[in-house]
Amino acid sequence: MLKNYITIAINNLLKNKLYSAINIIGLAVGLAACIIITLYVQNELSYDNWEKADLIYRINMRIPRVATYPNTSVLFLPALKKYFPEDIEFGTRIMNYYGEMQIGDMRYRAPFAKVDEDFVNIFKAEVLKGSLKNTLQSPDNIALSEQSAVQYFGDKDPIGETITFWDNDNEEQYHVTAVYRFISPKTVLNIPCFSLLEESRLPENFFKWYNHNLKTYIRLSEQQILISLFPGCRILSIKLFQSAGLLNPVKNRAI
Repeated sequence: MLKNYITIAINNLLKNKLYSAINIIGLAVGLAACIIITLYVQNELSYDNWEKADLIYRINMRIPRVATYPNTSVLFLPALKKYFPEDIEFGTRIMNYYGEMQIGDMRYRAPFAKVDEDFVNIFKAEVLKGSLKNTLQSPDNIALSEQSAVQYFGDKDPIGETITFWDNDNEEQYHVTAVYRFISPKTVLNIPCFSLLEESRLPENFFKWYNHNLKTYIRLSEQQILISLFPGCRILSIKLFQSAGLLNPVKNRAI
């Protein structure tokens, strides 16, 4: 019986070749589109799966009738912590650099970041070697991602090694104190290595409200606090630098 059904189906396909081809191609294209959309959505949802990701936000700066920027002033996070001490559990600033690293006789072009101590409380990482706590105790220490450690040192243990970093004409030396792997393997954070952000080493002009030279992230204490924090954040930013503050969720949002 089944053999007869198959034979009849094949005969019908052969008798109506044009319509059969149109139907088969349409079905194939529809299935392919469905699979591609599913894979795309699945890939997007796999980014930034941090612990308590729904409580993590990036502070945006919106200048009315001009534009919205993902950067803020160095002064913004301390002000937030001062005015909303119970609402904000953790906060960190991320200042990104792009320069040249020298390890021994080898030089590499690479991104680099300076962060606050709460960075590792918001964006959890598995420590493979050394200690991230020690890294963030001194601005002279640096932590490398697993990929960066392999790229720069191969099979050699990088702990204790010295890295020289050039950004424009500034030269800084760091001691490798940790190797890490983010618990969220897919993230919009492009941070292959980081060290402590030391305010005393920043140029004086960085401490101006109109200088938006870094990104600011916070993790709220409670999800519902966002409703009460949002208007207060706007009032605070208007009062301090005559622009409005916005909060964008980190989860599933590209920076």
